[in-house]
Amino acid sequence: MGLFDFLKPEWASPDVEKALMAVQGFMSETKKERIARKAPHYKVRAAAVKRMSNQIALADIAKKSYEHYTVREAAIEGLFNQNLLYDCVRYETNVELREKALKGLTEQSLLYDFIINEKSVELRGKAVKKLKDENALIYLAKKSEYEDVRYEAVKKVYDLSMLADIAMNDVAKSVRLEALKGIYSQQLLTVIAMKGLYEDVRYEAIEKITDQSWLAVIAKECVYEDSRYNAVIKIRREEVKMLTDQSVLVDIAKNDAEVTVRVEAVKKLTDQGVLAEIIKKKDEAYLVIWNAINALTDKELLTDMAENEEELLISGAAVERLKELE
Repeated sequence: MGLFDFLKPEWASPDVEKALMAVQGFMSETKKERIARKAPHYKVRAAAVKRMSNQIALADIAKKSYEHYTVREAAIEGLFNQNLLYDCVRYETNVELREKALKGLTEQSLLYDFIINEKSVELRGKAVKKLKDENALIYLAKKSEYEDVRYEAVKKVYDLSMLADIAMNDVAKSVRLEALKGIYSQQLLTVIAMKGLYEDVRYEAIEKITDQSWLAVIAKECVYEDSRYNAVIKIRREEVKMLTDQSVLVDIAKNDAEVTVRVEAVKKLTDQGVLAEIIKKKDEAYLVIWNAINALTDKELLTDMAENEEELLISGAAVERLKELE
């Protein structure tokens, strides 16, 4: 030990454990800051930082790019001043530290400002999840230039008219379909099916409609051919779901021209032999075959398919169905 080591304060000791002990106990804010800035070992500086409350000093330490990460992290965790946190999350270059600062940021106007200016997709998304202001969320869901922001924002919008507008008009499929998830009104779904600018959202809207009268309106009046067709098919599918006559269901399952209608019929079949016949039809759509396999309860038939069927998709589905029946 050198002569001058006796003159050093205990927090500056080369013995880290001894130095850490010196940080414990009552001390002034000025002393905490001095240790946070001057202690030789980063663990001691970090320990002092964790006891600090001076927001300006904490922000200054957090900004020191040459400082050890642990010390800067502790400084950010001690911040609660929203403007200082915003400065960290907005202008810091270390991504992990920016995320730490974002966790503490709750001021809605600052979050909104961050979202509209930030280039990082990941951080924008995390900021949107913290946003609660309904008007800000609606604006972002409709107007943000970033698809990821609109997608995250629309998840938190509950205004049905706004959701319908976004579903009908947004240029991004992911945003359109996410908006549609929040809509259950049969009338609104009908409007979307009839007026949506994109076929995908019109189709999904029709899939959510269960009221036959609204489906009939679409089938008769919609200007889009795809919507008229899909509405007619949906009506037929709903009608098949109501059938109980097995002979009628067998005829539809074997002969109907529309795959999705055949699927609905197959789901209701009980005759194991007929289901096996459908599965063996080489020109049948796999969706129909898969549903036929999942309607089977005869383990001998399923075992035979699992062991002897050359088509891997069929044998694999048979194996999975056997597992379900165990």
